[in-house]
Amino acid sequence: MITPKRAFINVVNTYIAAMEKMTDYDLEYWVADDIGGVAVFADFYFFSFDDIRLFVDHKREADDIFRWHECTAEHGAFMNYSTWIMGDFNKQTALKFKPKPETAIIKNGRKVGNSTRQIDQYIQDLFDGLPVIVKDHARGGNIKKNNEVLFGRLMSRLAREHNLDRLMDDRLIQIDTNNYELKLR
Repeated sequence: MITPKRAFINVVNTYIAAMEKMTDYDLEYWVADDIGGVAVFADFYFFSFDDIRLFVDHKREADDIFRWHECTAEHGAFMNYSTWIMGDFNKQTALKFKPKPETAIIKNGRKVGNSTRQIDQYIQDLFDGLPVIVKDHARGGNIKKNNEVLFGRLMSRLAREHNLDRLMDDRLIQIDTNNYELKLR
């Protein structure tokens, strides 16, 4: 008679073999020798058995689980693999992990175009379907008056260049003036 533990290990080995075949990466080891816990591939990629099972069961593209691992690790954000595969990775999910304007485009000094670049990035994010929370680059966005001014400049640009009135009339944009947030519907 096969014990439950032996049956589980057989199932785990079946999934590992499938993942190795699908990705061309071999299992390096199980963390703490806990079979069915966290597996390590290529000495860099750490996946729970549940992640591996989802990858195999959903017949994902060979690099999908590695892109998820790199995306979450690189941007210090966490999204479980289940959420990753259920969403529209190519458009919505990947965009959510773009570097924030505060770190991506800010230069040292005053009057060097930081606010303009921030507004450009906020408009791009908005039309990419991402929610936008406006925070001025100065002092990490902790000065309410600066945030208010930047929000006003963003709203002016939207009115001037993107027909904000039509977006509002058609209820295509959601605006929270108290928290300086914008979102297209």
